Amino acid sequence: MDDTHLNPTTHRRGFLGTIAAGAAAIGMAAIASPLQAAAGVNAPFGSAEDADAWFARVKGKHRMIFDVTRPHEVMPFAWPKVFMMTNAATGTPEKENSVVVVLRHDGIPYAFEDRI
Repeated sequence: MDDTHLNPTTHRRGFLGTIAAGAAAIGMAAIASPLQAAAGVNAPFGSAEDADAWFARVKGKHRMIFDVTRPHEVMPFAWPKVFMMTNAATGTPEKENSVVVVLRHDGIPYAFEDRI
């Protein structure tokens, strides 16, 4: 006699694996849409023209951007202060000076509060 099954059945492990895979796929689809939407909204600029337009919105005659990639004690905030003090010493009014500090990579913890 042949042991060929005419009614194929799924074993319990196979069934549970199929359920788990389906749940994971649904979960990933539910997460992917909000992440894609947020990525498009939060991107400050996508091309050089957009970057120039963003920089043009920074007010002031004298503008400076400091890019902080890693912590160096107080230096990420000391250099902007030096920029402002130097311009003030040359007689430039404070309202004509603008400083932007960009925190990225290892510099991001500077943006956190002590609650974190």
